[in-house]
Amino acid sequence: MTKQPTTVLAPASPQAATTDRPDHCGPTTVAVLKPRRPWPTGVLLSLVPAVGTSLGFGAAAASGADERVQYLGGAAGATVSALVGLVVMWRARPSLAQFGFRAPRDLRGVLWLLPALLVPVVVLAATGVGVGGALVPGFAWLALAAGFNEEIWFRGIVLAAFRHLGARYAVLATSVLFGVLHLVNLLGGKSPLYAVLQLLFAALFGVVFALLTVHTRSLWPAIAIHALYDFTAYLGGDVLTTPALVGLAVQCAILAGYAVHLWRRLPR
Repeated sequence: MTKQPTTVLAPASPQAATTDRPDHCGPTTVAVLKPRRPWPTGVLLSLVPAVGTSLGFGAAAASGADERVQYLGGAAGATVSALVGLVVMWRARPSLAQFGFRAPRDLRGVLWLLPALLVPVVVLAATGVGVGGALVPGFAWLALAAGFNEEIWFRGIVLAAFRHLGARYAVLATSVLFGVLHLVNLLGGKSPLYAVLQLLFAALFGVVFALLTVHTRSLWPAIAIHALYDFTAYLGGDVLTTPALVGLAVQCAILAGYAVHLWRRLPR
């Protein structure tokens, strides 16, 4: 698993690695990978974080563990998957800083992240806290692990695999993959309206967080807000009520407006 990306992803030339829009500090080098087949490679890489977390949940469930231990199993699987992603980054030759492990830039241009930070607030307002205290530690670990896991793979490795095709193309490609993986909600017994809103939310979430990574040259904002969002969502207990549906629609509206602002700031 850790060796395959290094065989299909070739590091870009130094010139290709500095094609992003320069800011007031001058050009900032970013990780750019050039797989021979971007889409098949992107699809395979995007499956890794989901498979890692699912294996953790599945192993705990197969052992007959209770709900609390199952969440801990999912957190352990996500943690392992995130560590695998770091190894892949390390072996792909661009530095971890080029992949986004550095201080964010241009926070004023992305409105100090406030629209994205508003989304977890809406979650809590719409659903409140609907779980017992015994589950909170597992939720905290799972949310943090998921934030690292999915951002390392999607906004780190997969974004870099499409980046040589242009920033806009890379943002849309990673967002499509991120949204498609959430089609599983259609099989989870949820209402069609909830599943559609979840799919729309996932796609918008992917667009916004890819754009944040491109603009700030950093994965830290995406990791932190992703973990915060997941934690508040877990606390709500994944309830399907009218306030929850309204809250999800409001979240989609916030992300859509933020995505338009960030998209307009991208170079053509």
